[in-house]
Amino acid sequence: RTTSFSINTYYWFKVAWSGELHSCIITTSDPAIAIHDTESTKSPFYVKGLSQGTVLVTAILEIGEEHKVLSISNIITIT
Repeated sequence: RTTSFSINTYYWFKVAWSGELHSCIITTSDPAIAIHDTESTKSPFYVKGLSQGTVLVTAILEIGEEHKVLSISNIITIT
């Protein structure tokens, strides 16, 4: 999957896990460039590009019966 996408579009932040998903929080290093989109998507893994730039995106998941917390980060570019 590419690590760039166009402004005013959505980026699916691909995350793999095993077990039940209890929660997903996605943070961005600069909310002026990209935000976690929870309004218009069917999945909690979408980020919306607000302006051009490069941003660090981190997904924090709570999964499984033991409610383990996992995180994954990626640098993405909005063009």
